[in-house]
Amino acid sequence: MMVFRGIAWRLLYLFIVLSGISLGVFALFALAPGDPAEIILRERSEAPDRDQIALLRREMGLDDPWVVQYSRWMKRVCTGQWGESWRSGRPVWTEIAARGPATIELALASFFLVVTGSLFCGIIAAFRQNRIPDRLIQAATVVASAMPSYWLGLMLIYFFSLKMNLLPVTGRGSWPHLVLPAFTLALSVAVLQGRVLRAALIQIMVMDYIRFAVSKGLSPWKIFVRHILRNALAPMATLWGISLGQLLGGAVIVESIFAWPGLGRLTVEAVMGRDIPLVQAIVLLMAMIFVTVNQIVDGLHRQLDPKVGAAG
Repeated sequence: MMVFRGIAWRLLYLFIVLSGISLGVFALFALAPGDPAEIILRERSEAPDRDQIALLRREMGLDDPWVVQYSRWMKRVCTGQWGESWRSGRPVWTEIAARGPATIELALASFFLVVTGSLFCGIIAAFRQNRIPDRLIQAATVVASAMPSYWLGLMLIYFFSLKMNLLPVTGRGSWPHLVLPAFTLALSVAVLQGRVLRAALIQIMVMDYIRFAVSKGLSPWKIFVRHILRNALAPMATLWGISLGQLLGGAVIVESIFAWPGLGRLTVEAVMGRDIPLVQAIVLLMAMIFVTVNQIVDGLHRQLDPKVGAAG
């Protein structure tokens, strides 16, 4: 019975969060200045007249009250018909499907760098506490946390592409194209989470049960893997899950810098062109992915940490 109650609460939570996000996105564009119909017509012709603008507004349903527009959009979302792009006239799912694989590729590569980088930084800093490696990682954390991603991306382009000519600047097609944007997305997240892992490892290493394991003669490797690292991974699993959402959000800037043909760049193009159905679909899809991943990570956290599972 408790299991079904927990599932019901999670589904209710998902519904409330996604409903709030959908309402916020819709209100943001409804209150934004400018007429989408006029913007679209100006892209097609130099000087649209008022009759053309009024006709297109009626076709797009922009003359209806906001409540009617929102209800109509939510009805389409619930039935899987998310509408058509105002600029291209194609279904938004077609636009998303064309750009989605590029964003997934970039997000997974960045996520891999975040996990491996945070593990490397955290373990090295914990076992070399207050020594040179720990100090260097701490300094890198301070610099990375204060460095905007667009500035880091431009610096990487300058040194590795323009000066050294080692990696391509823009585009997608081979793994060298993936290196710079993935590293730009992952660097600050990896070093920050490495500091969190360092603190968790140091805290666990002074626990009584670790001393007991040492006194029993267990090998240092077994003690580290089974007792230290395993317990430290419980909070890290939550951070890694959250970082996946951060990577998806940060892709908007990074994809624009490196001309990466993904959803982030498509979002910028849609916002600039006031393509409201496309922006709403992308934001809602990203929110669904983010919330779902967080729920999965929360469940894994409860499995890894018995104290959290018992409290829940």
